[in-house]
Amino acid sequence: MSYLNNGKHLISEPRVSEDASDTVSKSDRSNSTNTSQGVRVPRRQSTASIRPVSVASSIFSVIPFSCQDRYSKIVSAIELRDVQALRELAISDGGLLNTNLRRKAWPLLLNVDSFYMYKHHDTPHRDEHQVDIDLTRTNLPRMAGCVLSSELRKRVQKQLGNVVKTILRAHPWLSYYQGFHELAMVFLIILNGGNDSLRATESAALFFVRDAMGDNLETIRTQLSLIYTLLENEDPELHTLLDQLAIPPFFAISWVLSWFAHDLVDLNDMARLYDFFMSSSPLAPIYVAASLVSHNRSKILGSEPEFAVVHALLVGLPQGNNDWAEILARSSEWMEEYPLARLQELGNVKLNKK
Repeated sequence: MSYLNNGKHLISEPRVSEDASDTVSKSDRSNSTNTSQGVRVPRRQSTASIRPVSVASSIFSVIPFSCQDRYSKIVSAIELRDVQALRELAISDGGLLNTNLRRKAWPLLLNVDSFYMYKHHDTPHRDEHQVDIDLTRTNLPRMAGCVLSSELRKRVQKQLGNVVKTILRAHPWLSYYQGFHELAMVFLIILNGGNDSLRATESAALFFVRDAMGDNLETIRTQLSLIYTLLENEDPELHTLLDQLAIPPFFAISWVLSWFAHDLVDLNDMARLYDFFMSSSPLAPIYVAASLVSHNRSKILGSEPEFAVVHALLVGLPQGNNDWAEILARSSEWMEEYPLARLQELGNVKLNKK
């Protein structure tokens, strides 16, 4: 029996017709469309039933008067399914405002409506033991108006484990990395543990953090070097200090791998960054990492110029008193000024195309 089909678990295995394996079942064909390649894609294929988490419903619920116009634009874009307008709103100052809007907007941004979850497999993924280890030390983010009991924490951790394992079993060629469970946690909480949280996390795994889910992290190491390429061109004084101290950019690896979920404590900040990341290039966390370092330039340049001191300061930057609106605005400017092709040329690196 699959762990997905056990009544004690929160994800139940979807029903699949007897003659179906990795194809759409007969009952779904009437509700599917043909792509340009002639493959049928289900619109609302049920993947796995996940009970609601119900821990984030109270946050971001109040809309200030000054945000009413933005709120109306987001609602309109959701109703019209205008993904381009949603992306522009998600990237711009203020983002998608609150949890209720994100629950409707994020699935659209990640195109999960047409996403088909393959039949689950009973065979455990090779990395599930590491997933279980990481789950035991997962810290849930701080949420306004929500008291997290130990029972609720255990429930969320169980759901989180089921989401991660479901994705790994559906795509056994993916390799789990430490931090993916934290990236998935934000989707689970914001999307309230429904099927969309599973499909959204899967979409992120396949289209945004795929480079980190290979056999090794060599591509990520190369991407991290681009943080210094940006600083060299935009903040040469700061870059010179880091270069003289020979500090590698690995202090930012958890920022990139977990979309900052590992390093931030407030769900509000996490959700705002997720708005930005899922509406931008998969390399957006690199630009944000460089922008965050530059944002704290005075603190870094004013510290004792010792490796251990500056490295510790860099590692802890996400927990500081940061103006994320300014950081994201600068990131957007740099993404326009230094598109990936130019950034690779400046950094004398070449990223693999997949």
